[in-house]
Amino acid sequence: MNPVDIYIDRKIKLNSNIIIFTYYELRVKLNLYESETKEFLDMCEDELEDLGYSIYYTGEKYFYDNKSLVVKENQLMVAIKKK
Repeated sequence: MNPVDIYIDRKIKLNSNIIIFTYYELRVKLNLYESETKEFLDMCEDELEDLGYSIYYTGEKYFYDNKSLVVKENQLMVAIKKK
């Protein structure tokens, strides 16, 4: 398993309906540079779309739990499981 798959599996185990990738998780805890963060998110997006998730980035609107929300400034990506 590659690092992206391992990371996504961990996130899905926490909550399979919504997965949130924060700046702190990727840039601080994983110590990724900006270019590495973008590459990591691109790989996660591909994998999550294959698993049936809709992807949203900072500032984009999305619906979850009958609420209209916006991806916050400290959130780099949100993935919502399609129903």
